[in-house]
Amino acid sequence: MALLGTDAWPHPADWGGALVTFPTAGDWTVPTTGWHLDWPARGAPGSQLLVKWLGYVTPVGAGGGGTLVIAGSHRLVADHLADTDPSDPGSSRTVREAIFGSHPWFREPRLDDGPVVRGVPVRVVELTGEPGDVVFLHPHLLHAAAPNCAATPRFMITGQALHFA
Repeated sequence: MALLGTDAWPHPADWGGALVTFPTAGDWTVPTTGWHLDWPARGAPGSQLLVKWLGYVTPVGAGGGGTLVIAGSHRLVADHLADTDPSDPGSSRTVREAIFGSHPWFREPRLDDGPVVRGVPVRVVELTGEPGDVVFLHPHLLHAAAPNCAATPRFMITGQALHFA
């Protein structure tokens, strides 16, 4: 209460998007596809993505469909943007292909200490949490959905904070 205060808060117009992942059979593995950014790296015209958030509605443990992020990838995105034409918006596909083409580890990323790529240590992190937990992400972190090998569905919500010029 000391951080957020006790005054009534206005209800947001958008409570975020639902993320539901149903259980699947098989062994849990780090996906080799589906890695992406949710927004062009340089932003859409007239706006900029400031932060992405994930809220947990149900418990999400290891192997339970939690979102995966490549720690350090936001720094590789920044390096990529510095090396490209400023008029290029930095689409998710273009940025992903440039980063994934920079080191063979990205062909089969693993949940262990990854390599150092262009001076940046990278590794896959599986995000887990309990109901009410919220994770804030840098908007340039490459992330992907993970398989849910738990016995129950994963329920989360996601949203973002935008700045409009």
